[in-house]
Amino acid sequence: MSTTALSLPQARSFKLNYVQSLFQWDSLLFAIICVADMCTTLYWVHIGAAKEANPMLARCLQQGDGMFIFTKVLSFFPMLCLCAWYRMKQPKFVAQALRIALIAYITIYAVGVGSEFIR
Repeated sequence: MSTTALSLPQARSFKLNYVQSLFQWDSLLFAIICVADMCTTLYWVHIGAAKEANPMLARCLQQGDGMFIFTKVLSFFPMLCLCAWYRMKQPKFVAQALRIALIAYITIYAVGVGSEFIR
């Protein structure tokens, strides 16, 4: 029996197109977390359990839910589009950067929400 018959197949390197890059799991998870943050903020603000901590977003929220949603989406969606474009050239770098951003976002969110409800 030859050793080549037992070897594992080589991982194929393939390039993603823009849409595939945009819909990678880390980009989708980042978008889901941002939307969840937006929805929970709106809910908690409307029931009086919390206030928006970001001064810019707080001003947008004073102008209405639509302005808040627009501004919140504008705060992350262009970055994800740029990541999708750059992922086609530097997939490992973008994946690592998004994962670090995910950890940072979740940490900041947990500390912020935790500090509101622990008081």
